[in-house]
Amino acid sequence: MIIKSLILDNIGLYGQRTEFLLEPKNSSTSTTQPIILIGGRNGAGKTTFLDSIRLALYGRRALGLGISQKEYHQYLIGKINHNHPERTSRVELNFIYTEGSIPAEFTVCRSWAIGSDNQLRENLDLKKNGKTVTSVPEQEWENFLLELIPFGISQLFFFDGEKIQDIAEDNNAMLSDAIKNLLGIDLIEKLRLDLHSYLNRNKLNDANQNDIEAITQRLNHLTSQEVNLKNECAQLKFEHQALLKNIEQKRLRFVSEGGAIALKYDQLKTKLSQLNKEINLCKQELTNLANNLLPFLFAPKLISKFMTHLEASSADQSASRHLIEQTLASFQSSSVQKEELWTEDHWENLDQFLKGYFNTQSEISFHPAFSELTKPKQSLAKLIDLESETKIQVQALYSRFVQLTQEKEATEFSIARAENAEDSNAYLDELMQKERKLGELDIILDQKDEEYRKLSWDIVTVERSLKSANEAVVDFELQNHKNSLAAKGIKALIDFETALLEQKIIQVRQNFVEIFNSLLRKKNFITDLHIDTKNFSTCLIKKNGHSIEKSALSAGEKQIYAIAMLWALAKTSGRHLPMIVDTPLGRLDREHRDNLMKLYFPHVSHQVIILSTDTEIDDSYINQLEKFISESYLLEYNHELASTQVLSGYFTDLKRTNTEKRIALQQA
Repeated sequence: MIIKSLILDNIGLYGQRTEFLLEPKNSSTSTTQPIILIGGRNGAGKTTFLDSIRLALYGRRALGLGISQKEYHQYLIGKINHNHPERTSRVELNFIYTEGSIPAEFTVCRSWAIGSDNQLRENLDLKKNGKTVTSVPEQEWENFLLELIPFGISQLFFFDGEKIQDIAEDNNAMLSDAIKNLLGIDLIEKLRLDLHSYLNRNKLNDANQNDIEAITQRLNHLTSQEVNLKNECAQLKFEHQALLKNIEQKRLRFVSEGGAIALKYDQLKTKLSQLNKEINLCKQELTNLANNLLPFLFAPKLISKFMTHLEASSADQSASRHLIEQTLASFQSSSVQKEELWTEDHWENLDQFLKGYFNTQSEISFHPAFSELTKPKQSLAKLIDLESETKIQVQALYSRFVQLTQEKEATEFSIARAENAEDSNAYLDELMQKERKLGELDIILDQKDEEYRKLSWDIVTVERSLKSANEAVVDFELQNHKNSLAAKGIKALIDFETALLEQKIIQVRQNFVEIFNSLLRKKNFITDLHIDTKNFSTCLIKKNGHSIEKSALSAGEKQIYAIAMLWALAKTSGRHLPMIVDTPLGRLDREHRDNLMKLYFPHVSHQVIILSTDTEIDDSYINQLEKFISESYLLEYNHELASTQVLSGYFTDLKRTNTEKRIALQQA
């Protein structure tokens, strides 16, 4: 991995957009130039630089595992430069990472802003080779970065003087965390703890398990009852069917002997009386019709001829009236001189006479057939209704009379038969006895059906209980199997952790001995390092086999010890990551600093970013490191702008510039 650039926009002391170009340059000679030197006095923004790289890569995880979302947001709010008018911040990290021998350029941009509702909103943007990463869902980008550059591993490459001091002061916890991060043991421990939690949550207790044997016995008992009840119902239904058949036979015999008719004797007498009334009424209506127009229906030809003459006479009278009216109208409108003789009164009198004449004549016909009729028109109307009403009425009355007469004869026959049925009472008593027995049998069957339904429901309930009990047993056995696997998994993790720790500690020991002796510039000062795998305490082993406790080392040697340990762990990890060191030389004497300048910084990694004060790396060290330095920056705090500005160069370049200015002023 090579960090190409870091952009800080309104973060901490960096009130303006600030960009660091961090990619090492290729030297024209064979000497590599891995060092990026960033100088700044205390409070100028060196720690903000290191924290921003961690923040860009890991977000909330950069602050630790126990940090809540609220605490993380408070941290981000505190990172916003409050002298800047905008309430937004952004950090952008651009780096090259090789995946399967194929380098790819990643850009991680993490920004946050305070909205109008005073709520902080964070946004993460991830690009690969200039395009937004789509192979991984956006919600998984955080985990993708953690897998790309594990947080624990990064602690071995991105550190400050405090971490060196913690390891130097015999802080076994810090060394333990470092080694666990190196091996990924922190993940193994977390998995082991999760498995322990799983076992505690799923402790098995078979005391409350359902008694399958008791439920099975209960089910067998109910099933036996069901079979017996089913057989009993079948026997009752057979008896029921046989009784029904017997009753039907008795009923047929009773009917054949006239018993059914005898039961209806009173009804038949009432019906006969009603039929007689209806027949008499029908006769009366026929008599009334016979006294009216009914006789004319027996001379249809004569009536037809008579009606034809009446209609012809009415037609002649209408034609005569029409002819007189036309003649009078023609005379009235003619040109004959008549005005002196015919006045208006004459015309009115004539008109009234004609109207009265024809109205009177409408009641009289000149045909001889009308001479005996007092109301000829009404008579004609009655003759017309003879076919349309009287004939239909007579036919309906006749049909009704025939029907009633037939019903009367049938009723009289049934009454006569009922009066002759002497033995029907015996059949009736026997039939009623059978029907009472059938009713009792129906009640018993209904009771048995209700018992069967209840028993069936009890069986269904017990079957469900048995199913639940069996499922509980299966779940118990399955959970027991899962717990067994979890316990085996815990043991396997412990064995794996122990084996992995022993294997990696051997590599750490070898790397540490080589690096520690080199940095001290004392060949074979120690030959081995003992690391306790339980508490991670260390002990240096000399050539003669004698052990040296770390507490016996001088302050400078302890610092070298810590730096050598971090370098050995990083080397053992096999990761090719940049080394970022913040103020690493504060507690070292001159001799040990010289060793680090010559043997550590130029060779510890392919990219080394050093954050230093002017008292740590001074002019003499700049001269020693100059051929290894690709780029240098100076962080200067501007009191007027209340923000840090980034200048090209280092403290020595600033001093040289100031000296040149003084010389120029003196010459002037």
